[in-house]
Amino acid sequence: MDKLLNTKYILSQFLNWYGDSYGDFESNDLSILKTLKLIFLLSTINTDKEKENLLDFDFKYTAMPFGPVEKDIYSWYKNGDLSDIINKQGINYINLLKNKFEGIDPDFRKVVDMNMLLLKSENYYLVTKSASYLVDLTHEFNSWKTNYQQALSLGRYSQDIPSADIKEDHFFYSF
Repeated sequence: MDKLLNTKYILSQFLNWYGDSYGDFESNDLSILKTLKLIFLLSTINTDKEKENLLDFDFKYTAMPFGPVEKDIYSWYKNGDLSDIINKQGINYINLLKNKFEGIDPDFRKVVDMNMLLLKSENYYLVTKSASYLVDLTHEFNSWKTNYQQALSLGRYSQDIPSADIKEDHFFYSF
């Protein structure tokens, strides 16, 4: 499984959702912070069903000051592996849409497409919310609160969040 390509596919689906909401996706505000929060929220869909959620496709989270962050995506961004696709302002749709997504596992694509629809049904306007709104929203999750407090008590600013903690959480999609 090519997780970087899979992540780009998820970003393309958020870009499509953004375009549906605003009528265009060229001047999007899907920054790295905002998309990290949206990907976490997408990961909370169908957590009670095996192999029908992102957590079962090796999406792993760390509790950090701005909420839960997918570990690999954050590393790729920091290392520059996503710099042609996303930055602090938004997604470069031209570079993102160059990807053909032909190498994506059909099961993964199905899970993303289905869970994207379910996330939209929970709160269609999530993609229009600001990054700060999404940070505040993800701070409502006990999986983040508990693990971030543990990190702070150990003098750190991050700690891995076990997938089981996320799966057992109460989910928030709006205030």
